[in-house]
Amino acid sequence: MEAFLSIIVLFIIVVYFISKSSKYVGYGRKRRFYKNKWNNQYNKQSKVERSLEYMADGKIRVKRIMNKEENQIYYTILKIFKNSYNINTQVSFKAFLDAEYGTKSWLSFRDFYCDFLLTYKIGEDYHKPAAVIEYHGGGHYGDSAESKNRVIENDYIKNEVLSKVGIKIFIIKEEDIKNDKKYIDNKKLEELLISIYSQIKPLENKKLSH
Repeated sequence: MEAFLSIIVLFIIVVYFISKSSKYVGYGRKRRFYKNKWNNQYNKQSKVERSLEYMADGKIRVKRIMNKEENQIYYTILKIFKNSYNINTQVSFKAFLDAEYGTKSWLSFRDFYCDFLLTYKIGEDYHKPAAVIEYHGGGHYGDSAESKNRVIENDYIKNEVLSKVGIKIFIIKEEDIKNDKKYIDNKKLEELLISIYSQIKPLENKKLSH
C-alpha cells in the first residue's frame, strides 16, 4: 500500500514539473513571437517613419546654447580675439577632429563639446583650430560626488585628446575672474583673456614661420 502511494505521489510530482516546463516553453515562444514581430515591424519602417514616430513620443524643447556667464565671456573673447581668430561656441569635437567612424580613436572623443573654439582666419590653416577655451563655472562639476568624478575624468580625456593633436586648451576658472561667487569682474576677465591671447599668438607665428 505504501509503495502504491509513493508511486502516485511521484507521478503527481512528475506531471507538475512537466506542466511547469511546458508553461515556460510556451512563454518563451510567445516572447520570441512578439520580439520577432516587433523586429519585422522595425525593419519595415523607413528611417523617416521611425524618426517621426520617435519625435511624437515626448516633447522636444528649444534651449539656450550659452548661459549668462558664458555669454559674457563670449563677448569679451570676441572683443579681444575677433581681429585674428574666428570664435565658435559649443562645438562638437567631431566637427574639428577626424578619425575613422566607429573606431576606438573616434569613440574616445565623439561625445565631447568645447565651450569656445578659436580657428585661424587666414593662411593655409584657414578655419583650422588654433585653441580651445573652456569655462569651469560654479556648476561645472554638478551636484554630486558621482557627477564630479565623471566630469574630472572627461576633462582629463579632453585634455589628452587635444594635446595629442597639438591643440592648446585654456581653462577659465570661476575663482580667476570673480571678486565673489556671484559676478564676473570684467577687468579680471579681460586681463586673463589678454594673457591667453599672448600665449596663442607666438604659437601661430611659430607655425607660420615653418
